[in-house]
Amino acid sequence: MKNKQNGLRIIVLLMVIGFLLMSCDLNPEFTWKFVNQSSYTVNISEADVKPSSFTLEPGKSRSFTNSRTSVSCKYEPVNSVNVSFSSTLKGGTFTFKNK
Repeated sequence: MKNKQNGLRIIVLLMVIGFLLMSCDLNPEFTWKFVNQSSYTVNISEADVKPSSFTLEPGKSRSFTNSRTSVSCKYEPVNSVNVSFSSTLKGGTFTFKNK
């Protein structure tokens, strides 16, 4: 009887471990959003997303999903537009506004 109880305990333990492994996010995805609230066309380059260069017309936005925990980029026109960044647990948003 004791061997049967030990066998059931092992089966339950393996089921719990399997469930925990299935619920783990081994390939997390992060969403990065670029929002142009300025009156200028913003050119983004060297971004850590694919494509690494793109253009945002005034009032437009683009979102990208990847496994990176952080993203950086360069943008133009830096003399006319400011950028702010807000983050979440699953990514973040770059917002471009007039200076």
